[in-house]
Amino acid sequence: MTSTLKAPHTCHAQKCDVEVEPAMFMCRPHWFMVPPPLREAIKSSYRPGQEADKQASGEYLALAHAAIDAVAHKELRGAPRKARPPRKPVQLALFELDSA
Repeated sequence: MTSTLKAPHTCHAQKCDVEVEPAMFMCRPHWFMVPPPLREAIKSSYRPGQEADKQASGEYLALAHAAIDAVAHKELRGAPRKARPPRKPVQLALFELDSA
């Protein structure tokens, strides 16, 4: 008897391991980080069944990469910045001008 276990399908956002339905591109939080025009373009270029036959169009793949990059950019911008080490104080030299 052979097992027909399917591999889990996860969100395509970087470093996200949330399981989603195979026809879904990203988990809900990440999907709504994609700019609306790009979401619409992805939906319009999606072909039902492409997740099963692994034959997505070049247009879909290009849009998918753009969406992944857009989400990564938003997450990076929202990440707390690393604290910088304190700078050494700068000593300013004061000069007196002769008023002759």
